[in-house]
Amino acid sequence: MEPWLPSQVAAACSTGWQPGYYAWHLENVRRLPLPQAMMAARRLYKVDFSLIDSGA
Repeated sequence: MEPWLPSQVAAACSTGWQPGYYAWHLENVRRLPLPQAMMAARRLYKVDFSLIDSGA
């Protein structure tokens, strides 16, 4: 996590910024082998990739 800067608003497709906001810095982002239903929520959660069908 790092401070979110006003200069990053457009790249984030956001409509606003305020002092004190933070942003995640993601690395090693990978596409899943097949589309999978995943929970989408504003919190942190773990995905058990061993349960995801690899399509093989």
